[in-house]
Amino acid sequence: MTNNSKPPGDLTELLPWLNIIRRMRSVSITSGYAVLGIRVIVDNEGKPVQWTSPTVTLLEPKHSGEAIDVLLTLLHE
Repeated sequence: MTNNSKPPGDLTELLPWLNIIRRMRSVSITSGYAVLGIRVIVDNEGKPVQWTSPTVTLLEPKHSGEAIDVLLTLLHE
């Protein structure tokens, strides 16, 4: 962010989600491509209340250009 730029207008609304983002980042470093998952309970205002432990599904082969195709197939199911 430069000195002349403002933070996004919805920054205050996103603050309650930062702990979830941090949690996902804590499991995101793997030895290859992975799909991360988490479920979030939100209140009537859409703010997170509680969440599950993240799941990490490693994709194989670890370093293949085909990983995106596998990812799209997994998300389509």
